[in-house]
Amino acid sequence: MRLAVPLDCNCSDCKKPFLRYRNRGSMTICTPCQRAARVRAWKAAHPERARAINAKSREANRDNDRASKRKWQIANRAIEAAKQAKRRAAKLQATPQWADEGVTKSLYQLARIYTDAFNEEFHVDHIFPLQSDTVCGLHWHGNLQILTGTENRMKSNRTEGNP
Repeated sequence: MRLAVPLDCNCSDCKKPFLRYRNRGSMTICTPCQRAARVRAWKAAHPERARAINAKSREANRDNDRASKRKWQIANRAIEAAKQAKRRAAKLQATPQWADEGVTKSLYQLARIYTDAFNEEFHVDHIFPLQSDTVCGLHWHGNLQILTGTENRMKSNRTEGNP
């Protein structure tokens, strides 16, 4: 009886290393990728049944999915705030290509840290508003400042020094 000798190789699908045994043929993909390929093939062969199963699963897990999404949003409020601001800015086409998203996200995280540390709500505010009668600013870190919620509401949609 021949002993199976493991060989190191990389999966041709996911490129992760896995052990292949000589006596099992010339396997070039790992077990998870094989399983995923079988599932894809079954879904392609049975599209209506796959849709029905997915719909049933979504319906059965709707509350759990919503709860886990909400839990993540609460735990990552700074990331959510940055994402929402970016979406609003993109809607207005106010985000330049050269803007550094990492610095912008850091400002939102810092505002969240201030809120937690000082028990007062802090906002990330646009120094020059994205929409205004007099001037329209850009959504980038050079146009952002951290203000208390009260100061931000008082400033409203104006630049500092303009009534």
